[in-house]
Amino acid sequence: KQAYINKLRNLEKKLLSDVENVTNQESSLSSNDFTKKIITLNNQAWELAEELIK
Repeated sequence: KQAYINKLRNLEKKLLSDVENVTNQESSLSSNDFTKKIITLNNQAWELAEELIK
């Protein structure tokens, strides 16, 4: 059980870090590119969540 919790925490930390990186780049990206990157990260998060639920 603890291994599963650790895996979830690590995934969450990575995704939050990725979001922070994209947010830090926001001023150098077009609005469309920024939105696409955030949507991609959101989709990745959902896919990972679905895999972990199985």
